[in-house]
Amino acid sequence: MEELFDKYPEYRELDIEIIDKVENPDIADQYDYYHVPTYYLDGLKFHEEILSQETVSTS
Repeated sequence: MEELFDKYPEYRELDIEIIDKVENPDIADQYDYYHVPTYYLDGLKFHEEILSQETVSTS
């Protein structure tokens, strides 16, 4: 994430919430996912597994 923020400083302004499925299973169970990490934007899943800079820059 830090590399991404360095490349795209405007992304630092995003409200990013990390939900750990072990620490917060009740919250994690509210989401549809098969792999972790899973990324949502405005409530819509847009990527599962490790997120690359290329994926973010084209999303």
